[in-house]
Amino acid sequence: MKKVSSLKYYKVKCPVCGTPNEFKGIKPKAYVETGRDTDFCPLARDWQDSKHRIKNPLLFLMATCKRCFFTHELNKDLIEWKNHPEFRSPAFVTLKRKHLEEFKQKNGIIKRMSKSLRPCKDPFSTAVIKFLLGIYDESLKPAPSYYNLGRYYLRVGWIFREERKKEESAWIKENLTHQSLGETLKSIQVQHADYLKKMKKLKEEVQFEFESETKSIKDRSDFLIDHIIKELNTLKGSLDQLQHIHQDYQNKPLANMGNDLFRFEDFLFALKMQWHEIPINEKEALELSLANYKKSLTQGLKENQKIRISYLIGELSRRIGDLNSAKEYLDLAINVGQDFIQKNEDDPLKTALAQRILEMAYQQKEVISRGRERVL
Repeated sequence: MKKVSSLKYYKVKCPVCGTPNEFKGIKPKAYVETGRDTDFCPLARDWQDSKHRIKNPLLFLMATCKRCFFTHELNKDLIEWKNHPEFRSPAFVTLKRKHLEEFKQKNGIIKRMSKSLRPCKDPFSTAVIKFLLGIYDESLKPAPSYYNLGRYYLRVGWIFREERKKEESAWIKENLTHQSLGETLKSIQVQHADYLKKMKKLKEEVQFEFESETKSIKDRSDFLIDHIIKELNTLKGSLDQLQHIHQDYQNKPLANMGNDLFRFEDFLFALKMQWHEIPINEKEALELSLANYKKSLTQGLKENQKIRISYLIGELSRRIGDLNSAKEYLDLAINVGQDFIQKNEDDPLKTALAQRILEMAYQQKEVISRGRERVL
């Protein structure tokens, strides 16, 4: 049966520099999410195309120009940008001018960030950088969408979380392998000691058995048994060396766990000195998402968006330990949600998501009341 690829290719000219690009995107229904965290982060995915199982779809959510590194969410607006008013607006003209000015800077933030774009070799850091480039371009607008900035930072936090979990899972798996190896070595050493003991006993029995035989038979028997014992002693030395190697290596996974992540965090920290809106870990990404989501409440969100954003502000506040804000915004989500459901009680499809968010808001308030305050 022929496998269907999960990827779709879009040919788009960059609206900033005019360079032709071919962007990879995820096909609709290419995977099914099999669970979500309390901040809506997917917990697992079931892919139609098994070769993409280990990939994070967020790697393909943003499209980055291969020449000037202008970055925008890969959606219909970008694909058909020539017909979209956003790309003809004075705000986009301002963005374009500022982006190209920064791009021309030899040590500018755009060129520095772009050095970490390696989608095949390092999809994790590439996904983060693509979002940061998109965030940077959105922030160049005279009136940026705080809603989009909140969404993008939240997804950066998810990428960090997924990478951390992957590192932890790899360490656990490797640690279990080391435990199994240690048990096997111990078993061989025990068997070796028992075998050596039996050979020494055999020598005594042979000497007794051949006591009345000619000297040549006794000498030949003693020689062979002594040779075996000598080889066993040599084997014991090799087993001891192997045990030392295993002990030296046993702590290596723990020492090396997250080295790639730490190196990337160092890279982000250096960038942060130039542009302060760069998060270097999940917690900082969630804090920046939270700050932008709060600002988005003043930008005329739709009522159903306000329910979701109020809930997210409450949940993200809980995750970073700001419990007073968490309770305040979870209550806001409940109040707005109840009003929305009451107004649209005749349309269960329209109110289904609001009802689910209400349930989650009540659950997270219960989590706070039970004293399970922080996730991070």
